Amino acid sequence: MLTVMLASLLLYLGVFAFYHAGKNRTGWPKVKASPLLQKLTRLLGWGLVSLSLVFFSSINGAERGVAYWLAMFVATGLLSLMLAAWRPELHRRTGLPVAAFASLILTVSFMEGL
Repeated sequence: MLTVMLASLLLYLGVFAFYHAGKNRTGWPKVKASPLLQKLTRLLGWGLVSLSLVFFSSINGAERGVAYWLAMFVATGLLSLMLAAWRPELHRRTGLPVAAFASLILTVSFMEGL
C-alpha cells in the first residue's frame, strides 16, 4: 500500500510539474520569466511520471502495472485540472498539500478497486 501511495504521489507531482511548465499557467514568477526553468520543470515532470511507472510496474508486473499507471495518469490529470479550475490560487501556490490529499484519495479508490 505504501508503494501505491508513493507512486500516486509521484504521478500527481509529475502532472503538477507539467501544469507549471507552461508560461501562461504557472503561478511561480521565476518559472514564468525563464524558458530554461520551464524546460527543467517539464523534464522534472517527465522524470517523476517515469519513476511512478516503475513503481506501478514493480507492484503488479509490467502488463498490469502499465494499465494501472495509465488509469492513474488520467485520473491525476483530471483531478489536477479540476483543482486548477475550482481553486486556481490553491493549485498555483500550494502543490504539496494538494498532492498529498490527492494521493490519499487516489490510493483509497485504487485499493477498493482491487
